[in-house]
Amino acid sequence: MRGIEFQNQEAYGKILDDLFRGIPFEKYDWYIYEDEIHGNSLCKELPQKVNGEQFQQAIRDSEYMVVFINVQVYPKGAKTSKLEVYEDFVNSECEIVFLIADVYYMDIYVKDKELLSIFIENAKRCNSENIIIKTDDNDDRTALSVI
Repeated sequence: MRGIEFQNQEAYGKILDDLFRGIPFEKYDWYIYEDEIHGNSLCKELPQKVNGEQFQQAIRDSEYMVVFINVQVYPKGAKTSKLEVYEDFVNSECEIVFLIADVYYMDIYVKDKELLSIFIENAKRCNSENIIIKTDDNDDRTALSVI
């Protein structure tokens, strides 16, 4: 299993906080490579790299709408590089790639099966639709980009 894809009709709210609930923020460095977020002043000011506590505070601050975002999550101190395709993810130290495109379309790639289970449960709890487990056979995404 590579991850999951799904749609969520909640355009304005705290979708990042809802989907990342139960993820140990403090264990990771968070890299935001592409983003457009409306309504949350902290999210608008996020630099490319933030620690887990900064990311957690930003997504819990207030309601917002994520138009698009590309978040790549690495263990603290791990070697990083911007991931362009799935094979880059597999061959990197990156643990999570989280993508939102066009507000509603979400993809999450996760190496740890326990974390994947958390994301699946969070997606269900958020009333997400069309939750699909991504595998080598059904994943048609060619690039880890949202723009």
